[in-house]
Amino acid sequence: MKLPKRHDDAEARREQALTPMIDLVFLLLTFWICASVGRVSEQVLATELSGAAIEANVPSDEPPPPLGELWVRLARAGDTTTATANGTTYPDLDAFERVLRGLAAADAAGELPVILDVGGAVPAGDVVRVYDAARAAGFEQVSFAADAPGT
Repeated sequence: MKLPKRHDDAEARREQALTPMIDLVFLLLTFWICASVGRVSEQVLATELSGAAIEANVPSDEPPPPLGELWVRLARAGDTTTATANGTTYPDLDAFERVLRGLAAADAAGELPVILDVGGAVPAGDVVRVYDAARAAGFEQVSFAADAPGT
């Protein structure tokens, strides 16, 4: 009587043990591919937020900042977003986009920084719209105002 070889039996067991691990790797790979398809790129807004450049909020009764920078304050009035730049309030964003194009044309050097001061109730879509309009108009530096820590 011939005895079965243990060598073949051990090799078969190793192959059986490897199959579930390969299946698991393919399942994880499929999961990560499906999970990353709908992800939005995180570098859409190329603005640096440095902690050293934070300033305190300026009350509205003080004079506007000097013309060395363009402060844009976005606020929500009812169902529309209003923009205030250098003391002038624009009732809708379409009118403000035209003003931005005019200011960018007047700033031939393209060195005028734009600082967006966004109110809490302003939708993110309107913020991105104003940011994109400023970049499309030709402004090189578009930044966001932030509250000082602890305020």
